[in-house]
Amino acid sequence: MARTLVRSAPLCLLCVVIVSVLGCGVEPLDDGLPAASEVRQQEVAATQHSGQATGASVEVGALALVISETGPLPAEGGALDASLLDPNVPGVLSAAIVRAATVGGGGDVGSEASTSDLTLTVGGHIITSGTLYSLAQTSCGTTIPSASASSIVENLTVDGVNITVTGMPNQVIALPVGAIILNAQATNTGATNADASATALRVLIPDIADIAIASSDAGVTCVYHETACIDGVDDDGDGDTDCDDSDCQDAPNCQPETVCDDGLDNDGDGPIDCADSDCAAAPNCNPETECGNGIDDDSDGDIDCDDSDCADNEACLPDPCDKLTGGGYIEPNGSKKNFGVAGGYKNGGYWGHLNFVDTDGDLKVKGLSVTGYEIVDATTRRITGTARINNSSTGTYVVVVSDNGEPNTADTFDLTLSTGYQTGANVTSGNIQLHTQCGNGK
Repeated sequence: MARTLVRSAPLCLLCVVIVSVLGCGVEPLDDGLPAASEVRQQEVAATQHSGQATGASVEVGALALVISETGPLPAEGGALDASLLDPNVPGVLSAAIVRAATVGGGGDVGSEASTSDLTLTVGGHIITSGTLYSLAQTSCGTTIPSASASSIVENLTVDGVNITVTGMPNQVIALPVGAIILNAQATNTGATNADASATALRVLIPDIADIAIASSDAGVTCVYHETACIDGVDDDGDGDTDCDDSDCQDAPNCQPETVCDDGLDNDGDGPIDCADSDCAAAPNCNPETECGNGIDDDSDGDIDCDDSDCADNEACLPDPCDKLTGGGYIEPNGSKKNFGVAGGYKNGGYWGHLNFVDTDGDLKVKGLSVTGYEIVDATTRRITGTARINNSSTGTYVVVVSDNGEPNTADTFDLTLSTGYQTGANVTSGNIQLHTQCGNGK
């Protein structure tokens, strides 16, 4: 069936794009295992990642459309997102926010999707909910792959009747014709692969409707060792090549540079003398030797990242592996405020989005760009950007969010606008998800 794809503009303004829905499997790579004597330490990495998330997929009669779909995650990993404020399909669907995101790399994939304040009209039934959220995660772990799936279904009603959500996977709510399935999920793990999928809510009415809300998929195919230590190839796809990979710590060509002023590449890794990190503390290699120790190592008055010696140091560059996504609502002082947020660093620039709706305050915020992303501490991130406020003025925003557990153990969301508006509280429903691995996908 042809489907209409909706990503980030009001539905009534979009051109209808007809696309075919194709599925494709990914064959695992030949692991090329060396002899047992050559395997010194197994460090996990993923050769392939897969993931996709969809805010809403609707098939009702001849109507077929998708709202806020990320598309498939590249095999090398990366980050994709899609979000929409106030989607409205007359007579079928309306919501405050519909969003989706998928992030993968370094052997980990996390996909999540959510809707806020949803109303569905289908098959003579009216279905409403507060937050619908799904999360699918896969990881290569340290020795075996793992997979998990979960969802949140909040304040669900069918034809005005409150529905008790048990939290059990694949809970079925029978209709006179058809059914509603809550927390639909599946996981699968093998020796070198893992897959997970989760859909918060699905409505199935034979010959009438098939509607899926907040759907997430994640997968990895893994290998567990560097197969060669001198070929210039990241054999296990973990982001570390040859001697930079701990698998190669005992290889002859991976011993440290022993002399730092002889003009020779003693350890055969390419860099010579002071250009080799092994010589960072040698007396003849005097520039700022460490860029994160809080000490003015070369006594030039500049410390760590303020010293030009550290301009290209990894510690002084934005972290491409650290990203954050989330969606749901907060209730400071009993006033409900829906949000969808993402932030990070991707392809040499900042990445992410912001959607925010304060119904009581008659406020809608749509992010236009991300201008900054800061790691505050192990669980907290600060995202800055520009935004359109109430579809008219343009201003700036600062979002501070914390991921304190899965799913949403005590997550927090705080927003400050250039207009002076400020709000923040623990996330009442939904989740903040921190992603810290990227592997080759940046």
